[in-house]
Amino acid sequence: MKDLSSLLEEVQAIVQGIRDEKNYFQDRLQKVEEELGMIKQEKLHWEKDLRVAQTELERVQEESTEKLNRVIPEIRTLQDQLQDLELQNNLLNIELTSSVNAKDEEIKKLEDQLRKYTDLFQANSSSSPSSC
Repeated sequence: MKDLSSLLEEVQAIVQGIRDEKNYFQDRLQKVEEELGMIKQEKLHWEKDLRVAQTELERVQEESTEKLNRVIPEIRTLQDQLQDLELQNNLLNIELTSSVNAKDEEIKKLEDQLRKYTDLFQANSSSSPSSC
């Protein structure tokens, strides 16, 4: 059986081991708490950045919506004007084509008349005696 002093040494060694573990875990706990504090600070910083970004996005969205609300009627007006101009252009093309066709017919009639007069003139010239 062990004597009392060796048991006392073993108990002191065990107690010292437990104290060392306690100190290790306290140090570790302190480091984890410090890391947690830093993480909380970073989280607060990120939340602030997110709020700032969200505020900016909301402002930009509002401005964009206002601009769109001003521009959309202008675009519709321009589209209506474009359609009107296209319609006018088509009507002018139809009118121009009709006018060109009418002029072509008139030119053809005049050419036919000229040909008839030329033929009559040549027929009269060849049937009349030549003066020499």
